[in-house]
Amino acid sequence: MMKIFLSSYYENFSFDNPLMTMTAVVWGLYFGFVIAGFLSYYNKNYLGAVIRALVKMGANSQDKAVTFGELGLKPGWLRVRAITGDNPLSKYVKIANGEQAELPDKKEAAVISGIRKMFGRARKKKYDAYKLKVYIPEEKRIQAEIRYSAKGTSLPVILVGALLAFIVAVIVVNCIPYLYDLIDSVITMYKNLR
Repeated sequence: MMKIFLSSYYENFSFDNPLMTMTAVVWGLYFGFVIAGFLSYYNKNYLGAVIRALVKMGANSQDKAVTFGELGLKPGWLRVRAITGDNPLSKYVKIANGEQAELPDKKEAAVISGIRKMFGRARKKKYDAYKLKVYIPEEKRIQAEIRYSAKGTSLPVILVGALLAFIVAVIVVNCIPYLYDLIDSVITMYKNLR
C-alpha cells in the first residue's frame, strides 16, 4: 500500500508539510466519526434514560421529585455528575433536595486548592446519589424528551455506521494516489494545450 505524503511530489501542486499524510487525515476523520457516534449513544441512551424515566414517573415538579432508586436506575457517578454539574443534562433535570443530599466537604490538599484558585474554579458540591431527588420542570419536559430521544441511536446502528465508515476510509485511502495522479495529469495536459 502506497503512503501518500502531502509534499512536493506532484508537478502542478505541492503541500508544505512533509510529515502530514492524507492517510492520517482520513483515519483521523474516521476515528472522529466513531467517537461522535459512541458519545451520541452515551448521551441518548445512558443519560437519556434519566429523562425518559422521569417523564414516565410524572416527576414534573419539586414535590413530585424521585430518587434514582424509585426510577429503577442505578445512580452512577456519570449520571449524578451530569445532573449536578454544569452539563447539558442539568439544564433539564433539577435537584429538589440539594441541602439534604449534599455531602460534607472533605479537606483538600493545598496544591489542589491552589490550582483551583489559580484557574478560578469553585469547588463543586458533592451529593449522596442515593438520597438525591430529581425532577424535570414541566416547561422543559418536551424539549428534554426531544433532545434525549433514543430513536436512531441503538448500538447496532452505531456499529453498522462505524463499519460502513471504515470501508469508505479504506477505499479513500487506497484511491487517493490515483486521484492525485489524475488531477496532476489533467493539469499538465491543460497546460500543454495552451
